Amino acid sequence: MIDKLAKLLFNRKLRSTTSKLETSKKFVDYNHAQSVLIVFESNYSEKNPEIKRIVESLVVDGKTVTVWGYVQKKQTLQSELLHYKMFCTSDFDFLQRPKEHIAGHIDALNVDLLLDLNTRDFLGVDYLLLSANARFKCGVRKNPPKLFDFTLDLSGHYPDDPKQEHENDYLNIYNQLIFYLKNIQSKDY
Repeated sequence: MIDKLAKLLFNRKLRSTTSKLETSKKFVDYNHAQSVLIVFESNYSEKNPEIKRIVESLVVDGKTVTVWGYVQKKQTLQSELLHYKMFCTSDFDFLQRPKEHIAGHIDALNVDLLLDLNTRDFLGVDYLLLSANARFKCGVRKNPPKLFDFTLDLSGHYPDDPKQEHENDYLNIYNQLIFYLKNIQSKDY
């Protein structure tokens, strides 16, 4: 019952937000993006070597990188660093909306490009994606699809069952997203 209510409230916010923003969206290719936000689901140990490699490659290319991770436990082990933040279940209310202190992180951040590397749905992370101040958002196709300006369809590659353990292939998703961002030609610039 609460899950249905949470999804209903999220869909209402999604409709109101997307109707306001649809006219101002422009494609941001990899070369023009100066700042990047990476959103991912962390493993329980919160050691994410693939994410560290992705961040290193972006920094080498001259990008300013901010990382938001989500781990499904009550507390995180990671201390809050300037450009690296781990969110946990206690950062969201019972309707899976971000709490007040998280809203401050969201409002303070402006990036050119948002890369969502998640393959599974979590309504709390979807709220973060919806509220993030990014000029261009891209990620793996999920429900609802209106969260992104560019989606990568990997349906069938990753199981949607949260009980089934699988290792997210962040490097593969990242490489595919970056490939398209580098090769799509746009007249927005």
